[in-house]
Amino acid sequence: MTTEHMRRLLDARPFEPFVVHLADQRQFRVVHPEAAVFWRSGRTIVVMNDDRLPEIIDMLLVTSLRLLTATETTADFSR
Repeated sequence: MTTEHMRRLLDARPFEPFVVHLADQRQFRVVHPEAAVFWRSGRTIVVMNDDRLPEIIDMLLVTSLRLLTATETTADFSR
């Protein structure tokens, strides 16, 4: 997964919520464009987890990005 894919999703207008899937099977919802930011290097992102705590993620661990459906955006998300 490249940083370009993530940047395109974060910069899209209107913004569409998406899920970040990691190699260790964790996943994080990004429901607002300010809920994920790139660290200075561009190789690391900070994503807010469901407890609204920051998770620092190396982009090399991101296996896929998936747009959320309207139902998933408001539903409880199992980690």
